[in-house]
Amino acid sequence: MYPYRMLDWMKGVMGRKGTPLQKLIEAAWKDETEKQALLTAVATDDSVRGEMLVPLLSAPDAAVQQRATSLYLSRADESAVAALFHRTSEVEGAAKAHHVKILGRAKPELVTTVIEGALKVKDGERVREAWSVLLELPPEMSDAYLLRAIESGPPPALLTALERLLKRGDVESIRPQLLALAADRDARVRTKAVDALMQLTGNDVFEAMLDRLSGDDNVEIRATAGKYLQKFIVSAPAEMRPTILGRLLLAGDPELQATLLKALFSTGTMGALLLEILTFCKTILGVQHATVLTALRTLGDPLLDAT
Repeated sequence: MYPYRMLDWMKGVMGRKGTPLQKLIEAAWKDETEKQALLTAVATDDSVRGEMLVPLLSAPDAAVQQRATSLYLSRADESAVAALFHRTSEVEGAAKAHHVKILGRAKPELVTTVIEGALKVKDGERVREAWSVLLELPPEMSDAYLLRAIESGPPPALLTALERLLKRGDVESIRPQLLALAADRDARVRTKAVDALMQLTGNDVFEAMLDRLSGDDNVEIRATAGKYLQKFIVSAPAEMRPTILGRLLLAGDPELQATLLKALFSTGTMGALLLEILTFCKTILGVQHATVLTALRTLGDPLLDAT
């Protein structure tokens, strides 16, 4: 379908110089009386197809724009919707908002058909254009594509869709998507995903947060992951705590390790926590063992007392 027969209607319009439609497109009328006569002529001309009216939907004259919109909607078929969808991807600001509003009034089944056709095109730029229009459509048309956007959409669409999904408040329903997005290339996406995962529990979230703590290049994301992991330790089963503590100390840079240690040991009995960490150390060797013990040194004298 793409580029939606735009060339067809352009040739049709430009090939009919001097017609009422062409005069309206060029705003070539002398007075109000002639303008109204042209509008009436176009409205009574059955050969004027819906897609041929698309240029008038952005007409600077309000009366022409309003009449053209009404006529367009009455004659809108798949080709007309496709033409407007394509045109909407090319304009910005008030014009784009107006076009989106018109698309929202078209038959949903026609809009859906056009959307599906646009997303199947093997042209990255045109697919991005399609997403830029799609997510502007009313929720009743675009909500069905939100998950698809965060799974396979371009970065701008992904971010927009994620924000809309998070506003719903049902974070649990998109747990798999959030876990995947926590490792997205875009730091903005990772930040939103990690912030949302703070509301969830489970080993899958713990693993994702540990991965962020140990490998993310964004300081704020690492800090958020550290806060979550600290809370996770407090609520974790006793038999899991030594391993969790040890893994935390093996993750992240020295500064983060020191910060995390101070936070951990401020929430409980130092002797008990130290015992759990040393118990974990019995399961590792070499560099990892040295890393944990080096991290513990940052606690200073209180560590010696507990030992």
